[in-house]
Amino acid sequence: MITEGLTVACTNAVLPVMVLLAGLANVELVYLRQLRSPESITDPNRYSDPFGYKLGRGFGWFVNGLVFSAAVFLPKAMVIYWCTSSMHQFLTHLIVMHPRVRKRFGIWLRPHEGERPYRMLFLQFRSRYRLLRYIYAKRPE
Repeated sequence: MITEGLTVACTNAVLPVMVLLAGLANVELVYLRQLRSPESITDPNRYSDPFGYKLGRGFGWFVNGLVFSAAVFLPKAMVIYWCTSSMHQFLTHLIVMHPRVRKRFGIWLRPHEGERPYRMLFLQFRSRYRLLRYIYAKRPE
């Protein structure tokens, strides 16, 4: 039967890792879309995030760690459900960010994202993570 393998615990780490990565992508996407001052993009070291942002992000990471550790012992069917649910949530966030989709369905535009929310998301992403700041640093001429 097809369902025989779905009722046993995961024997490899691929599915739990996919659940973890999809969940963390959701947490980071929500974190990066928070309202911040424009100066925080150019100088992120000087402008610290409010405590609520840090607490929410830390809680998201903690819960995803718990889900990952539980996914190792739970049946594959539940882990597959968590994985597809997290990926669906992430893709839905990205689709709903598009200005045409927002206008079509009457969802208000976020003023700090403007007409180019993906560009704003990329700039936030680039300014928030040290590795990307290093890669995109201006080279001396």
